[in-house]
Amino acid sequence: MLSSVIETRKISSNGHYNILLEIPEKEYEAVYNDYTTEIASEFLSYYLERRSDDGKPTDIQIQHDRNAHIVKIKANIHYIGNDYTLPNQYDAWA
Repeated sequence: MLSSVIETRKISSNGHYNILLEIPEKEYEAVYNDYTTEIASEFLSYYLERRSDDGKPTDIQIQHDRNAHIVKIKANIHYIGNDYTLPNQYDAWA
């Protein structure tokens, strides 16, 4: 399912990014049977983790566009002040 996600990001004036994920309805429904904020949060966290993205999502929303057969997940992504969760591979070379 992750390979069929269309991602759009815009930077806002508040220093965070706005992210929009568009998922084909059939692929979403093959895994999930509901359209809740909790599922959207779970999916977005998994998506960011698989992309090695350490952003912190907030204000997560989900929308099912039945006419377009698309599930949209929207959120703000914050990076300022984040700690890296993985060690730097080049630290061992120092």
